[in-house]
Amino acid sequence: MRGIGCSKTCQSAAFAAKILQEADTELHVIKFVADGLGVALMPEQITKLPHDGVVFRPLSPTLRRESTIAWHADNPSQPLKDYIEIVRDLSRSR
Repeated sequence: MRGIGCSKTCQSAAFAAKILQEADTELHVIKFVADGLGVALMPEQITKLPHDGVVFRPLSPTLRRESTIAWHADNPSQPLKDYIEIVRDLSRSR
């Protein structure tokens, strides 16, 4: 979650975010947090990345964010088709 999305989420919790630095990858965000440069709102699956010196806590209520999936239209891969179907099923169930 970057910039405006993060600020709006924090505002809805009566908290004013002061964003001084953004990172391009999740690993960089984890490194910034580990170095004491702040906190981060991150998707749950990030907890599976290496994270020495960082503690993850679930938020309540759970935050939602939009995501997209892109693929080459001519890709015949069956695993890709299966993955797309899983993503579609999950998006319909939420």
